[in-house]
Amino acid sequence: MGENFSAGAAFRYLRSDLAGGFFDPRTVTLSAANGFAGDIGFYYRGYQNNTTSFAAGLSISNMGTKMSYAYQSGDDSYFLPTTLRLGGSLDWHIDEGNKMNFNLELSKYLVPTPPKYNATNDTIIAGRDNNVSPIVGMVQSFYDAPDGFKEELREIMVGIGVEYSYLDFFSARTGFFYDAKNPNRRYFTVGAGLRYQSMMIDLSYLIPTTTGFQNPLANTIHLTLSVNLYGRR
Repeated sequence: MGENFSAGAAFRYLRSDLAGGFFDPRTVTLSAANGFAGDIGFYYRGYQNNTTSFAAGLSISNMGTKMSYAYQSGDDSYFLPTTLRLGGSLDWHIDEGNKMNFNLELSKYLVPTPPKYNATNDTIIAGRDNNVSPIVGMVQSFYDAPDGFKEELREIMVGIGVEYSYLDFFSARTGFFYDAKNPNRRYFTVGAGLRYQSMMIDLSYLIPTTTGFQNPLANTIHLTLSVNLYGRR
């Protein structure tokens, strides 16, 4: 959309068959869930001088219909994990061969927060009714937390990362992700990468910060091999 500004969009059809044709005559027959979703994003890169450059991005992903695994519609339908992300990046070219990159990302689910109910008469005592349409739910997600503004702030997830690279050949990186409402989604990451011509290999490791039930990817090694078909950049 310009020399330094770009935008992108995606549209997809979704099918999830987690139920596997389960049938219980006392309740309801479960089926595959079908839906549609889309993403939209904006990206800006600016160049301050010969040694630094910066970038910023904004995206909303998984905007779409609810998913239902039952033949009836209503309370058995589920919101897609619609997510708002805002991020920034700073590149610092220390000298001809050494470069540092700093990243920050803030994200939030645009899904209504379940309200608090009175156990006696099942009425809402805090928060708002979350049985709403996806569009209303996206807007409502900014002000419906049962514990007020303090809880709204706790719904913002934070990710930070730092990378060092040498001659665009070797890189080392580390990062931290923090989700205030979910202790299982708090972890450090470390990694390294090598690039040779159009081939790249990256290695990363996820380190949890909590004990007990943890992120399913905790203490796992990720190995990625990439090929740039347009040659080295």
